[in-house]
Amino acid sequence: MKDGLLQLLKLQEVDKQLFSLEEAKEKYPTEIGERQREIDSAGSHLAELESTLAEYEKQQRQSEREIEAGKVDLQEHEARFAVVTTNKEYDALQLEIEACKTKLADSETQLLEAVEGIQKIQEQIEEEKGAFEEIRQAQQERIDELQGQLNTMQEQVDSVEENRQTVAKDIDPKLL
Repeated sequence: MKDGLLQLLKLQEVDKQLFSLEEAKEKYPTEIGERQREIDSAGSHLAELESTLAEYEKQQRQSEREIEAGKVDLQEHEARFAVVTTNKEYDALQLEIEACKTKLADSETQLLEAVEGIQKIQEQIEEEKGAFEEIRQAQQERIDELQGQLNTMQEQVDSVEENRQTVAKDIDPKLL
């Protein structure tokens, strides 16, 4: 009986060791997840900037098309001066030309805003790429380190579980 109690105490010690290892092992996935979220967050910010860049580039192309169309329209209106016969037609054509010039100026302003936006965003993207790479590298190193520790701890858990099986095998089943 005394021998059985000693065996149970030994099993209890092994179980305590196993419990503490399992408990310690639980913190690693949480920290790994947090570090992965930091990487993902930095990456999503970079993706947002790249999306904004794409919008500015789209606006730039649209403005360039509008400018080209506006120039053609302006040339067509100016060419009609040669066929104008009355003052009323002349005044109307002048108004149309002014409207074309205003539209052209607006398109050029939009183009300049788009180009400035592109330059600003490209600078931000370059800065963010550097920052993202630093974050990714630092966090990935820590993730790899934690994963290694987790794997080592799992090996310890496996070893303790084998030890537990050995200890439990020697105990009378009635005592368990």
